Amino acid sequence: MKTFLRLIGVGLFLGALLSGCGGSSSSSGDTNSTTDTNDTADINQTTDTQMVTCDTTLFQAGANVVTPTAVQLESYANEYDLDEGYYNDSYEFVQTGTAVMNFGADGTLTYDGTIYDVKSVCLETFNDGTQDIEQLVISTEVSNIDIQSSGYVTGSSPADTTITIQSQM
Repeated sequence: MKTFLRLIGVGLFLGALLSGCGGSSSSSGDTNSTTDTNDTADINQTTDTQMVTCDTTLFQAGANVVTPTAVQLESYANEYDLDEGYYNDSYEFVQTGTAVMNFGADGTLTYDGTIYDVKSVCLETFNDGTQDIEQLVISTEVSNIDIQSSGYVTGSSPADTTITIQSQM
């Protein structure tokens, strides 16, 4: 049985390889890209670029949001030191802890050592009245995290949405 399954796997691999080279194959589907098990990122094997999906329904109608390119994702890939806390009645941030977040060029999100399933990654551009601001908006199952092009991070913790996060000052 193991040999049979191994042969099927080899056959599918060879079929995909041949169809990508202009050969023929009886396999169906898109052989130039694969989807990870979390169904959040497509990797184009031909150009080795990373693409994530942007769920525009998470934004107000008319918002200037697009799916970021691999080059744009790379510019946000970094380790971010964050403060955790909440805003008091005077809208002052009260720090209660710290966290480390890693965002990878492949669209992966790790928060304090735990990997979180990313549902959407969008590049948003808006005007604050004086200038255009670009930010990456990352959505998990329960939280949203904004990374501005300046590197400033705000949002809610993917570990506990009652916790506000922001870049350390």
